[in-house]
Amino acid sequence: MKAARSKSAAGATTQPASRAARAAAAKALAADARTTPPPPAATTTAAAKQDDLALQGRDGEARLKASLERRVYAGRGSIEDIKMLRAICKHLGDRACSDKATQLLAAAQNR
Repeated sequence: MKAARSKSAAGATTQPASRAARAAAAKALAADARTTPPPPAATTTAAAKQDDLALQGRDGEARLKASLERRVYAGRGSIEDIKMLRAICKHLGDRACSDKATQLLAAAQNR
């Protein structure tokens, strides 16, 4: 019987320590989750690609303009696409493109 008591006594002393250790580890993990910033988002979205092209200077803007023109003139462009196209056309000095984008924007906003 003494052996049974010592085992339970030993088990009783180690069990709360393991609970405390688990609780401390869980608390540390939760604190780490709050302080660790999330990983950066993947840059595969259309908006990210547009931003990348726009940052490449005039060549990138010209490629972005061509891409946006195809999308907007086909009727698949969003209002943001039309605004971006208009801004790029103005920046590149393409008055005809800018005027057409302004007309398309007004028509899209009236829908």
